[in-house]
Amino acid sequence: MDLFVSALENYPIQSGIILIGLGIIYLIFRVDNQKKESYKTKNVMSKVSVIQSWGIISILLISGIILIIKGL
Repeated sequence: MDLFVSALENYPIQSGIILIGLGIIYLIFRVDNQKKESYKTKNVMSKVSVIQSWGIISILLISGIILIIKGL
C-alpha cells in the first residue's frame, strides 16, 4: 500500500496518465457490454451494478485529471 501511495505522491503525472488509461479501457469495456445486453431484461441488482461501474469510470478519469493538474 505504501508503494502505491508513494507512487501517487512522487509521480503524479505518470499516475494520472495510468488512471486515465484505466478509465478509458474500462469505459470501452462497459460500452461494449452495454450494447450486447437488453436493458429491459435486467433485474434491479444488475442495474445497480451498471450505475456503480459508471461511477468507478468517472472516479478514475477525474482522479487522473486531478493528478495531472497537480503535477503541472
